[in-house]
Amino acid sequence: MIPELLKHCRQLALLTQTELAEMVGVHQTLIGKYEAGLHEVNPEMERKLKEVFASKGIKENEIALLSEIFNSRKYRKR
Repeated sequence: MIPELLKHCRQLALLTQTELAEMVGVHQTLIGKYEAGLHEVNPEMERKLKEVFASKGIKENEIALLSEIFNSRKYRKR
């Protein structure tokens, strides 16, 4: 999960970094590092994040669509 997508989904879910961290069982600083691109989200953590977002009404297909949008924007910036 790319940093911009994680931050956007978190904001759509109306969660702070601290709230999201508590829901997935990590410290807030790790969420901050994910969002800053300083640490890569592993597959298990991505699953947990998607579960939290789903509980907040953000479906996996919507996350996939947002991912495509963010990836296309990143590509155009080059």
